[in-house]
Amino acid sequence: MHRFFTLFVLGIFLFQADLWAQDPRFSQYYANPTRINPALTGVFDGQVRLQALYREQFSSVVGPEAYKLAAASFDMRLPAGRFDNIGIGLDFLRDEAGTSNFQRLHANVGMSYIKQLSGGGRSDQAQYLVGGAQIGFGQWSFEANRLWFSSQFDPSSISVNEEQSSGEDFEGQEYRLHMSINAGLLWYALLGENASVYLGAGLYHANNPNIAFANNYFQALDRRWVGHAGGEVPLNDDLSILPAVIHMIQGPASSTTVGTQLKYYGRQMSELDMKLGLWVHLGQTPTSSFQLESIVISTVLEMPSFSLGLSYDFTASSLSFVNEGRGALEINIAYKYLQERGRSYRVNCPSF
Repeated sequence: MHRFFTLFVLGIFLFQADLWAQDPRFSQYYANPTRINPALTGVFDGQVRLQALYREQFSSVVGPEAYKLAAASFDMRLPAGRFDNIGIGLDFLRDEAGTSNFQRLHANVGMSYIKQLSGGGRSDQAQYLVGGAQIGFGQWSFEANRLWFSSQFDPSSISVNEEQSSGEDFEGQEYRLHMSINAGLLWYALLGENASVYLGAGLYHANNPNIAFANNYFQALDRRWVGHAGGEVPLNDDLSILPAVIHMIQGPASSTTVGTQLKYYGRQMSELDMKLGLWVHLGQTPTSSFQLESIVISTVLEMPSFSLGLSYDFTASSLSFVNEGRGALEINIAYKYLQERGRSYRVNCPSF
């Protein structure tokens, strides 16, 4: 009975989360840049970037039916003119949860133009303006045969009779395809060695695509507005702090993640760069005021071409009485190709 009550309460929270904030998110949002702002396509130190992320949430409560989220992306940066660049990118995302194996598949293809506004060449002091756009494709689906309904419940045996008809007809209504149009702007300035500032805004699902499963119905996917800012402040030759904030609004729900990372620069080739981060995530829904939802700790190990990031969410909302404060684990792996014609390829980008 206790397990049933726990699953029931958790199901309510999961239902509300999906209803009011349709787009999934990562705590390590900086490792999933093209889903935060299309203008972040190609904004990195190098020529080619590959990234993969995985998140698992509520596994301590619902086991194999926990929420799982995976993403992968590819983007590259090409010269355009004397000091400008073009970014080209492709990303994928898939998540699933629940008894019905509810799944969302997304893919975006995008391009950005990185315009140098001031500074000369690859100077440590320069300003840039970036505009980006994407076309996205998505499919939402579920497996109706994994669900049961009240008409199949047998009160005499207090069990579900799966042989009995549910009376529901889901033929042709178990998936929905849609297309999204996304766009964004980014401004950033390099202020010296290990010093920078950036400010950006993104808009996703500008066309309000239809995500209704039932035929002859229209349910719009709300536009998602994103604002983000941050920078790097050097403390000395070896240490910097990287404060950052991101705010998202989608329909009647909104969320904010704010925090900072402490970065150590390894001065020898054999040393790793390291980041340690502390973040807080706040959210608001139509039934709740803005409140603390989770506290996140993160760490990133960086080599010139490879990086590995880990983070963990500690639940701080009322949901903590169900999962005892346990939240979500994330892992992020990235690779950057840094060479151009056998020489070190250095470009002007802020640190995220």
